[in-house]
Amino acid sequence: MLIFLIRILRKLLRIGFSISQSVSSIFVHKVESVYLLLDLADYKYLDEIKERLSFYAPNYQIEILEIHGLTEFDIIKKYWKILLSPRAILVFGKLDLVILTVRKGIFNIDHRHNPTDGWEWCYLSQYLSIRKSNNLEVKKRFQTYLDILKKENLKKTYLFGTGPSLEAAIDRDWSDGYRIVCNTIVRDQELWNHLKPHFITAADAIYHFGFNDFACAFRQDLVKRLRETKTMFAYPDIYDEIVQREFQNLSEYLLPIPYKPVTSINTKLSQYFYLPAIGNVLINILLPVGCALTKDIFLWGFDGRAPSDTDKLFWSNSSKHNYDELMHQIQKKHPAFFDSFVPKNDPFKYQKETMGNVLARCLEKIEKEGFYVEILHPSWNEVLQKRYKGKI
Repeated sequence: MLIFLIRILRKLLRIGFSISQSVSSIFVHKVESVYLLLDLADYKYLDEIKERLSFYAPNYQIEILEIHGLTEFDIIKKYWKILLSPRAILVFGKLDLVILTVRKGIFNIDHRHNPTDGWEWCYLSQYLSIRKSNNLEVKKRFQTYLDILKKENLKKTYLFGTGPSLEAAIDRDWSDGYRIVCNTIVRDQELWNHLKPHFITAADAIYHFGFNDFACAFRQDLVKRLRETKTMFAYPDIYDEIVQREFQNLSEYLLPIPYKPVTSINTKLSQYFYLPAIGNVLINILLPVGCALTKDIFLWGFDGRAPSDTDKLFWSNSSKHNYDELMHQIQKKHPAFFDSFVPKNDPFKYQKETMGNVLARCLEKIEKEGFYVEILHPSWNEVLQKRYKGKI
């Protein structure tokens, strides 16, 4: 009963804040600054926060809201006008505040403790954006392209990961199926033009849409590749502000697709046009796009994580298709991300959960719907290895 009452109270608070912020936005002029809840002890991180803000919201400044020694009640009492406004508020520090869960426009950007701080920054960029994606227009662009592709009448779809086996993809012909590639394959111009992919996808806020050198290098190479082939770039729409800013004159190839809290990877994109907010690029975008093309889906470049010390972090990538020399910066800039998903005391955590249990449920579900999934090379990933028909 108590839990039920708490849920009702939270819902009422959300509604109340939403109404207040909507009313305030009518009377408040656009202000190019964001608030930052910051403790005195964390001032040493201010330059880092400003560096990130300059990328995600380049025209915005920071106004600090000092919270040293304040309780949640004190914060509400002192800053109630700000909390009732639509202004964006950044939170840095371990603050367990109810208000953080009921007010829109609050973003936990503490990279020391929040493993998804990269996503918070991207949500901020969209929250502040005056350029809103036209979902109906993007859906129409996707459907038109899908209709053109289906005239080729291909019976299979190939999905490409970036594991070490990707290098061998140059040695075979893939023209008998639709080709969907992902992220850092763009570093290899030769393989890109050999595959001539119909779609490229990317979904990670840190690796692909972040402010770090790794993500910037990926996007720079992607721009080059999109200018070489008529390939559509499909990505979650939470990154659209960043993409639109950097991919000028390429709008006809951009497909920002919204997330929804669903667990099925066969989201019937041509009809409903949304992505499942689960897993990684394989689960939440490669497979959904693949399901929109054919019933038979084949995988290449998904090697998984070897059960030894040879593989680090999530898994090994093809060195030819990854920015290995820039990986250290990502780890330095987002420590909580790695501590949470690939902790030193359980480095296979992500493999067991997301690429294990979650992936297995997703594949089993679409297979019951008549889809066929096969990996074309051996994989350390147990879920995919079960779908390998060749000899080990």
